Amino acid sequence: MHHHHQQSPLPPPFTPNATVTTTTLPKDHTKTTLYIILATSFFSLLFILSLPSSSSSTYSSQSLIKNRRDPALFPNRPISPTEIPSGPTPPSIAYLVSGSAGDSARILRLLFASYHPRNHYLLHLDLSAPQAERDRLAITVQSVRIFKAAQNVDVIGKADYAYPRGSSKISSSLHGASILLRLASNWDWFIPLSASDYPLVSQDDLLHILSYLPKDLNFANHTSYIGWKESKQLKPIIVDTGLYLLEKHEIFYASQKRELPNAFRLYSDQFKSTVINHNLQYIAFNKSSMKKPPPMNSAEFDAMIQSGAAFATEFQFDDPVLDRIDQEILKRSPGKVVPGGWCLGEPGNGTCSVWGDADILRPGPGATRLEKRIIEIFSDGRFRSQQCLEE
Repeated sequence: MHHHHQQSPLPPPFTPNATVTTTTLPKDHTKTTLYIILATSFFSLLFILSLPSSSSSTYSSQSLIKNRRDPALFPNRPISPTEIPSGPTPPSIAYLVSGSAGDSARILRLLFASYHPRNHYLLHLDLSAPQAERDRLAITVQSVRIFKAAQNVDVIGKADYAYPRGSSKISSSLHGASILLRLASNWDWFIPLSASDYPLVSQDDLLHILSYLPKDLNFANHTSYIGWKESKQLKPIIVDTGLYLLEKHEIFYASQKRELPNAFRLYSDQFKSTVINHNLQYIAFNKSSMKKPPPMNSAEFDAMIQSGAAFATEFQFDDPVLDRIDQEILKRSPGKVVPGGWCLGEPGNGTCSVWGDADILRPGPGATRLEKRIIEIFSDGRFRSQQCLEE
């Protein structure tokens, strides 16, 4: 009736991340040249987003399975007109987990820490990572039995560049969302994560709380008050070669400045009523302050957990804080997924080696913290005041 499986250990880490440098255009470039570059970048972005995603462009956990998904995880449920449902059906989340050269071990750890059979996961190592690292990540994913049983983890084979300061990062996220829609369209929320992120609640906690929220809500930090940042953040022109070149090249800033747009307004019409000005993420470390942050003390750890955030960000590779989150918050063993309601094995290392109905959730204290945080966001009129309102 149930399948007994053991999960594979994580591979060793790769080389450190590559860095990106910038240069400045010579001042004697003409405006005509600048406009040509900008036009090329724009149409290249449109071209990239329009590229179809075929099965050859992803390594899929589905490719090794000829049959349908494991019926133990997704049993057929006859609908009874007299049966009263015990609660709402859990939603499904589509995750895009992205990293760069040397990030495959971090991506795998994040995948195990945020895994649930109901969700969909697309893993992306950008083009700065060698193809061998991408292949090894795909092989490791295909060797994990629960991923094969649920058929919900894929690795992008034809990667993109994603420079943090350029528009290629947005293009990569949109491209990932497009692939996820082609792989499976039955998900409700899209969450992009980087290799430096980590969950502060289990997926049972998160899915339980989201099941009681309208599915058209969007959680995103935003502001319409630019002020003094206007000149620094909106007027510079960045030429991002990651949009249209297959080889790594430097992004660069044009010497000219652009005028602010006056023909459109962001978050207008209906969309403004569905955006919540909070991304449910806690910034554990400020990467701009120093290269290697000091260890997090107990008071800082408690503040992070009690924030009610679903994720935290900017962790270093193998930060000891991650081990503490695994042990105290997620109850996760190394190289294993987080135990949930779908895990039927004996407590310990084999908890999720036997699995059952993926719709069964077992929320814990993390759900209470997340519920409290969301209630605070919606209370006292803050929901309306923090939405994207027209000025």
